[in-house]
Amino acid sequence: MMKGNNNLQGYRLKEVADFLQLSQRTVYQYVKAGKLKGYKLPSGWRFREKDIEEFITLHKARAFKHGK
Repeated sequence: MMKGNNNLQGYRLKEVADFLQLSQRTVYQYVKAGKLKGYKLPSGWRFREKDIEEFITLHKARAFKHGK
């Protein structure tokens, strides 16, 4: 999926936002709403590849269901 990241630390907020073509604020709102799993470290938010993939799968299914 995403390249060039040590999966032990997870992806940074900016990396996820760029990959999903969303603003960092939108990604953070998804986290607050419980739609995307992330975890807060002293150095910032981190996201596991597995959680990003689940988010994409869920949103693809919803878009298909609603005919988008």
